[in-house]
Amino acid sequence: MLYQLHSSSYPDCIALADSNDCGCVYPLSVAEGIQDGDIFTNSEQNYTSVLFWTHNGFAYHAGNVDACFLEDVYRLIADKDSSNNRRFLLMNRDLSIEAFFLPKKMCSSKKDIYLHMPETQTLQSQSYLKAIYARK
Repeated sequence: MLYQLHSSSYPDCIALADSNDCGCVYPLSVAEGIQDGDIFTNSEQNYTSVLFWTHNGFAYHAGNVDACFLEDVYRLIADKDSSNNRRFLLMNRDLSIEAFFLPKKMCSSKKDIYLHMPETQTLQSQSYLKAIYARK
């Protein structure tokens, strides 16, 4: 079961937001209250699995994300009766998470390349990131 946190609890998720391996700027901006978004957890008290979902549709996971948590996330985005028509683009590097979502109806994946430019403005590395798209 997913629990949607009240915004007063968002600061409790800052450490998890900062640990996101797909870039922590968006998850941190939600956890710190800078950007609008929702945070969902696997528990009302002990946040071990967290989904950060910005209002512009980008989503990020953190913590111990298992199949039960992913199934709950899928139910959330697949809920056709929901009044939330926001897009869902899960930024992800974990192949097991991609493997979970791809067979699901309404999900697809796209590999994007994000280049990291440090302060010296010389290219240091490139990382591959999968975005899992969900459409209602």
